[in-house]
Amino acid sequence: MKVLAVLSFAVLAAAAPQEDPKKRDAVKKALEEMAKGTGALDKLSVTWDDLHGLHGGLRLKVEGSGKITQEAVRTNVGTPREKVDPKDLRRLVDALIAHEAWIQRVPERTPVPDESRARLTITVGDASSTVWERYNDLVANKRLVEIRDLLQKIAWK
Repeated sequence: MKVLAVLSFAVLAAAAPQEDPKKRDAVKKALEEMAKGTGALDKLSVTWDDLHGLHGGLRLKVEGSGKITQEAVRTNVGTPREKVDPKDLRRLVDALIAHEAWIQRVPERTPVPDESRARLTITVGDASSTVWERYNDLVANKRLVEIRDLLQKIAWK
């Protein structure tokens, strides 16, 4: 049994995404340029994803062009707007910067049974950064959940 536990941990550790620090730094720099008004919003894409195979959830993507896509399974969602207003995209950029959303804060550990994660992916051009939090800790952490709430507010009618 001990060997199985060690093997399971090794498989999970290998499956965990390893962020490229250069891409993470490029995301930070691009967001800071957008906040100053010198960066191109149209290269931005922010995706919230808490879809779970058993529980359902939401995948919501807002692009710098204003385009919104969403997929929802067994969860109530709003009706997407035609397009996100550029002013709201700037609010999103400000929130991403305020929360340093390109930095993974939750340490890796072996998940408990039926535990799920919510992921936030920020993409700017070729650079991207994905961070996650355990779904059950979202409200207590007051970080990614605030970004999710803002994404929903700006994306839904």
